Amino acid sequence: MASRPNCANGIRIWGARTLSATDHARQEVRDALAPLIEQVDVITNRLTEAEAATVMAFLTDVTAAMRSYAVRSDVRD
Repeated sequence: MASRPNCANGIRIWGARTLSATDHARQEVRDALAPLIEQVDVITNRLTEAEAATVMAFLTDVTAAMRSYAVRSDVRD
């Protein structure tokens, strides 16, 4: 992780920092997830076109539900 001052809006607030992943950190994550991604690829390649469409529709709906919930959660916090 890298830390840098946060003054993107032109206003500098004492102590405000922005964290961002370094190239090295991003590569570490890619390397750590590679075995999982390979397994998901194998499983995905076994699906028929119709099965893949069903899974995609399901995941799209679940993603929409999670995003909707997250928006409502922001209001409660």
